[in-house]
Amino acid sequence: RHGSNLWRWSAKYTLDIAQTLYEEYKLITYPRTDSRHLPTDMRDSIDELITELSKQDDYSEHCRRLADDGLTNTARNFNDAKVSDHYAVIPTGNNPPANLPAPARQLYDHITRRFLASFHPHATWLDAKRVATKNEQILTAKASTLEVAGWRAVIPKPNSSPEGWGVLAETPCIGEIAAIEVQQKQTKPAPRMKDAGVLSAMENAGKIIDDEEFREAISEKGLGTPATRADHIEKLISHSYIERLKSGGLRATAKGIRLIEVLRRIPVNWLSSPELTGEMESRLSGVQQGTFDSAEYMMEINHKVIAMVESVKGYESDTLYPHDQPLGDCPVCDGKVYEGMLNYHCQHNKRGKGCPFAIWKDSRGRYFDIITATRFLNDGKVDDLHGFVNRSSEEFTASIIRNDDHKLEFLSQGPSKEELSAAEELIGCPTCEGGSIKVTDTHWACDNGACKSKPLARNICKREMQTDEALRYFTEGETELIEDFISKRGKPFTAKLVNRGGRLKFEFPPRQNNGRSNLPQYEVTEGVVGTYSQRGSKVPIIESATHFIAADNDQGIELEIPRTFAKRELLRDECKTLVEQGKVGPLDDFISKKGKPFSAILVLNRSGNVKFRFD
Repeated sequence: RHGSNLWRWSAKYTLDIAQTLYEEYKLITYPRTDSRHLPTDMRDSIDELITELSKQDDYSEHCRRLADDGLTNTARNFNDAKVSDHYAVIPTGNNPPANLPAPARQLYDHITRRFLASFHPHATWLDAKRVATKNEQILTAKASTLEVAGWRAVIPKPNSSPEGWGVLAETPCIGEIAAIEVQQKQTKPAPRMKDAGVLSAMENAGKIIDDEEFREAISEKGLGTPATRADHIEKLISHSYIERLKSGGLRATAKGIRLIEVLRRIPVNWLSSPELTGEMESRLSGVQQGTFDSAEYMMEINHKVIAMVESVKGYESDTLYPHDQPLGDCPVCDGKVYEGMLNYHCQHNKRGKGCPFAIWKDSRGRYFDIITATRFLNDGKVDDLHGFVNRSSEEFTASIIRNDDHKLEFLSQGPSKEELSAAEELIGCPTCEGGSIKVTDTHWACDNGACKSKPLARNICKREMQTDEALRYFTEGETELIEDFISKRGKPFTAKLVNRGGRLKFEFPPRQNNGRSNLPQYEVTEGVVGTYSQRGSKVPIIESATHFIAADNDQGIELEIPRTFAKRELLRDECKTLVEQGKVGPLDDFISKKGKPFSAILVLNRSGNVKFRFD
């Protein structure tokens, strides 16, 4: 949890580094435990351990302080009753090697400092509060100052005094208002849970169980174990039930939400409830204590499995989603729109035939619940809708509209119709041939609302675009190489702006050694390998000598999949499965960098990158 909170590390990454510190470097004790206590027979060895740690420069001062002042909190730290199979994670006293990787050194330092801090006395803070009144309005300010360092000498924390706090000449005193600044803010929803929050929820899952017997049974164990919880999170991610955002937050995917929804409708939602674990733990505890028969316990499990299988086998989509209450009228025909498992569809659509109108529950990477879908259907748009995720795994808010083809589309952030009508013409629009490219203060844009060509901003990546560059972009489909773009991280980069089907794309110059020349080349077989779907559009995949690539298209969809992975050729039929189903395998005969064979599943993610997955 600390790795997630402090450094945005995933739970598995933190556990893997801890395992390396334990197995390879012998710097910490067994890490796969949630125990926070030590056995009493380790009291003398802890004194020896602190002596060894004093030889390491980073901790010598704190170790000398403990040697001079003695250890505090010993009754809390040494407790045989609270030691499980393994005691708390502590350093071993071995000296870290000079070549210890930075993340491992970071985690080792954190473990060692928490160990030493646990034997220091409490830290004491002085909290101050100032109250000012003006015209019967009461204004308050607070500050905290560290008075006695205690354990905070080992793990420092800065004072929280506001700038210019100073010392009052007298109390009360008269002051003057130097300036007034009004900040308008909106309340925000609670942030998404990160790995630390999920681990805590799994550990304390018993708190949400109503049955007292089951709650008691799971209260000391939670869901999973310290050794398996991180793997549970990673498994949910690998199966696309949740995804990890760039911020470190964990987000349920449309696939995951749909799974829980279907389980509730069948209904076998007890599968997703911690009460199931609590009930099983309660029965197991009874078996251990001799108050519950083991054969009866196994019979209960068999009955549950049989009941679940029969329920899942027997369900029909039509019964799960009965056409009781329509969302509204179909904009294509005179039918009604109803909820289904995968989408909200017209009643005249039967298994893909008939009226084509549908709002997919998984649209642009966002799950559309029935309330949002109803608003979108009846209003034709939804403003400022949150929950979309871009290719950098960052959440964003956007307004959506239903276009002339009745498909979901992001509302263009370009100039308004009024701005375009008053603007000067640059050229006739080469895309629609019915409109004109107009020049506004912020964009070059076509004044034909039906045109597929998106507006071109006059400022892109902190660079002012020139008129001749805009002309070339619209007429020739691309600019020349532009060298002074600035990335979000403040770094300059060079790229062309390319007009692909009306959408702006960056095209980067080839690297001096992009590795393509080193890839094996194969004979090219003509014809379509498979069909790749993205953003509701489909493009054929064809072969090149080194890659499977998306054929030229006007949707702006690009895809390149190497024909060689880990010294193994990806066959044509394997690529078809990969692009159409999102994964293929397990496949054998991959060769690692160390020359060892291995098997893996290839997974195609939403960004078009192929990753190895090991189940």
